[in-house]
Amino acid sequence: MDSKTAKAIGHRIVQAVRAELGEDYAVQPKGGTRRDHGCTFKVEVAARNKDGTALTKEREDLIWACNHGLEGLKAEHVDAEFVSGRETFTIVGYRARAQKRPLIVRRKRDGKECIFTIPGALAALCKKVEA
Repeated sequence: MDSKTAKAIGHRIVQAVRAELGEDYAVQPKGGTRRDHGCTFKVEVAARNKDGTALTKEREDLIWACNHGLEGLKAEHVDAEFVSGRETFTIVGYRARAQKRPLIVRRKRDGKECIFTIPGALAALCKKVEA
């Protein structure tokens, strides 16, 4: 099975799960593997808040870390936007077991999730406030 076919099948699976569950749940592909004879997919399903954001483990960990002042994070850093280079990012999650890059950020341009260091994000947030 080639990668284009596997990607198309994965997209169809996510769309089918989203259509079945409706808007009450957030459905997101979480990777998988592809081999010559077949492929596997991982799909994460999470409940949504009243404001429409998904309640994933990483989001709950971010809220906890911000409320407890972990590593300099504050409550206002949840969903905070900052600029790094030419891109605008939004802080959306916290990986509790990650040492180097624990923040999960979403790129505004295309919605891609990336990982980031806390000092880098805090420095970018301070630049935004000064500008």
